Amino acid sequence: MTKLYFHGSKNTFSKIAKELSGHFEFTADYNSSDIVLVEMLGESEAAQLDKFSGKRVFAIFDRPDRNLISEVKKHKIAGILTAPLSKEVLLGKLKNQAASSDLQDVVKYETLKAKIIAKAESIPPLPKIARELILLSSKENVEMGDVIEKIKSDQGIASKLLKIINSPFYGMRKEITSIERAALLLGLQTVKNIAISLSTADFFNKNFTLYGTTGKKLWEHSFIVARLCEEMAHFSNLNPDTEALYLAGLCHDIGKVILIDFLYENVSIPADESRQLGLNHIDVAEIVLKKWNIAGKIIEWVKNHHEFNPDVGSSILYFANMLANEPDCIQEILPELAVIAGIDKERFGSKIAQILGEDV
Repeated sequence: MTKLYFHGSKNTFSKIAKELSGHFEFTADYNSSDIVLVEMLGESEAAQLDKFSGKRVFAIFDRPDRNLISEVKKHKIAGILTAPLSKEVLLGKLKNQAASSDLQDVVKYETLKAKIIAKAESIPPLPKIARELILLSSKENVEMGDVIEKIKSDQGIASKLLKIINSPFYGMRKEITSIERAALLLGLQTVKNIAISLSTADFFNKNFTLYGTTGKKLWEHSFIVARLCEEMAHFSNLNPDTEALYLAGLCHDIGKVILIDFLYENVSIPADESRQLGLNHIDVAEIVLKKWNIAGKIIEWVKNHHEFNPDVGSSILYFANMLANEPDCIQEILPELAVIAGIDKERFGSKIAQILGEDV
């Protein structure tokens, strides 16, 4: 069993030991450990990180401290863990590291990884309407009529769009019967983003039983994460790229569309994917998004959606995914989100409660 060494407060140790009971063995000697966990209580702990040189070290933060995280990243560490330290987050990070050391026989995965990469690189391009709408987004002073006509050119997307807008998710008081009316009431950007989301739905038309979900639910999760990213960007005073964040939220789990064809056991965390296949859905998402010529900053945000990064775009996607998976943690993370992303937590909290409270 993989051995862990913990350096920090008794309170944090108790929480971590409880979550990891039965999965790892704790040791009092860091020299005999496989992984070292160091709680960052201040700059003095950051200065001690080099003491554990040669070990796979994780820095633990009770809150995302931008300056201290930047200081910690100057040292060679395996990763950063931030509160809330749920069992899913801890196992996802630590088991992935354990797997990378226990499975040294790389040859075991080479053929399988080559097949996965080949399939990811041969994934069909984004639907034409999505590509054209994204292209329109990049242009300055785009005309509302151009976007509306583009959406209306695909009757299937247009009808589904109106169906979503008239669902409880958007809370419209009167039925909306035209794309023009929807754009006036919700905003052109929102209507365009819904259309892009709908155009990706066919990618999720698979059996995702091994992920404990369905294609429909996985697409809905991606849609909700995209909406949360969009709202966080709207409420931020740091002017993040709303369009790019929406697309990052929509595509953050696209790697699962490829991996589901190769998995043979149930999956709950990325480490389960890595153990079975040598790759996880984050690795595969990077390949797919490069194939689709998605902007580099979006790919970087997607790569960070399971690990906190102080970059504003990365942190927004990270928290959006966390909220979509665990709506009850909203009050716990709102204060940190307000500081990191420059968000008015009172106004934002009310809006997010509305999004998380309705099905798509």
